[in-house]
Amino acid sequence: MPRFSVIVTAYKVQAYLQDCLESVRTQTCDDLELIVVDDGSPDACGEIVDECAARDPRVVPVRLTAHAGAGSARNAGLARATGDYVLFLGGRDTLVPGALPALSDRLKETDSPDVLVHDHAAAHPTKGTVRTACVATLSEEAAPDALTFLLRATDKAYRREFVEGLGLTFPPGGFSDVAWTYPVLMTAASIVTLDQVCAVERQLPLHARPSTCPPTRPSAHPSAHLDVFDAYDRVFAFLTGRPEEARWRPVVHRRMLDHLALLAATARPRAAFFRRARAAHLRHRAPGTTAGH
Repeated sequence: MPRFSVIVTAYKVQAYLQDCLESVRTQTCDDLELIVVDDGSPDACGEIVDECAARDPRVVPVRLTAHAGAGSARNAGLARATGDYVLFLGGRDTLVPGALPALSDRLKETDSPDVLVHDHAAAHPTKGTVRTACVATLSEEAAPDALTFLLRATDKAYRREFVEGLGLTFPPGGFSDVAWTYPVLMTAASIVTLDQVCAVERQLPLHARPSTCPPTRPSAHPSAHLDVFDAYDRVFAFLTGRPEEARWRPVVHRRMLDHLALLAATARPRAAFFRRARAAHLRHRAPGTTAGH
């Protein structure tokens, strides 16, 4: 089996998809499969994927008959994955040169952990490429700290057998990374870090984002912020089904409130957001705490 399964989801990204695929195909690591999921894209994404697959047998095209969203597209790719480790990219993202060899070396050094968290950068249309500081400040022993900010699916390599053992999938709708990443980080027996940028996420101007683009900023598609409540409901349902992980409930509850506070300033409709925020707080607070805590 290959060392890596890189899963790329593509929807309305024909202008960027070629760069994404080439950034994976040109890695100095042949031990990979590149699974590209055409998420019912109405543009030329399907043709780009087919042309790439015709040139490179490592490319595995998957085509959805209708647009299902990033979460469902990732699930379709995950179902086809055979690699030891799985990585996710969006169709506008790219791997930096040497990313997979660096990840492979780190995995060997650390005895095949369940999760490897790497750094990433965001390419902004006006600010240029900005590296995040997450991994550089994260202690591998401080797992609760990881839940503070590491809520994206695209800055990690996941041991496939670990993920399959959890029976974990991405939900539909927005904030699917929240519903995926919390269970992964809470249950992983070993999490290691690589203080190196391995992926770059292209940020589009707000006016250029498709209507289905997830809200990467609080001001982008405000009504989509209501999906955050479904995502956290899914996380707490996961905890309810695993009593041995009960210690995480107050941690996740606190992180949820911090996340909701971040979104509150621009969430619309405001009345619905605050009504659901209060209900989520009361529903998910740890047993024994009062309504105001």
